Amino acid sequence: MIEYNIVATTSNDLDELINIRIVAMKSSLEKIGRFDIERAKKRLVNSFDAKYTKKITVDNALIGFYALRPVDNYLKLDHLYIIPEYQEKGIGSKIIASIISEGAELNKNIKLCALIDSEANNFYVKHGFILTKKDEFDNYYEYIINSMSI
Repeated sequence: MIEYNIVATTSNDLDELINIRIVAMKSSLEKIGRFDIERAKKRLVNSFDAKYTKKITVDNALIGFYALRPVDNYLKLDHLYIIPEYQEKGIGSKIIASIISEGAELNKNIKLCALIDSEANNFYVKHGFILTKKDEFDNYYEYIINSMSI
């Protein structure tokens, strides 16, 4: 298992995080004909809040990030990206396990969306997320911690 660290972000990290998002999502977006660097940047810029965003580093090198924020009675996983060279090495599984633990501690379900046809869909299903709806480009998932909060 690769040793990684979770590090707080600041607004100064935004450009680096945009690059991580683009690299991590490029092939999935290309599959559905939606790769657009400006749209990829805009989505992250519009939702970025350093308070809820954590960098993932290996040997002080940025390899990914995630954003988990409270929304009403659940937690929203807005982003979870790891650059391709570090995917399928167990890091994402450890990160998602810690997010699920946080949800359990707070007694809050976790919601997210994943691009249709992305490998991320299999990842989230494998980790216990349930598909709740679909639209033209995204699948929406929920991890149930508290069935009363659905």
